[in-house]
Amino acid sequence: MPGPASPCPLGKNSKSKDATLIHRDPNPSLRFLRSPEYKLKAAAASSEVAAALCVKQGSPIFRIERTSYSTGSIPVGYEKLYYRGDLVRFVTRLARKR
Repeated sequence: MPGPASPCPLGKNSKSKDATLIHRDPNPSLRFLRSPEYKLKAAAASSEVAAALCVKQGSPIFRIERTSYSTGSIPVGYEKLYYRGDLVRFVTRLARKR
């Protein structure tokens, strides 16, 4: 018989490369999405985020806040994404016009 379910949704001591926690605005109506704004931040895991990502409270995490805007700069969506600091890799490329 299997033991009790792990309180960590990713499994105890998870090292999954998909170790992420996402909080989304309950309004998924983004049909007229024009320009999302991203705020990227290194942070310390709160107790709630730490439990969900299977890390200790205060562990380093990577947090992304995204606000999506429609025509006329009206905010239509908001979400927070949390990634384990030991598993995240952030890469960006700047495209320049010639």
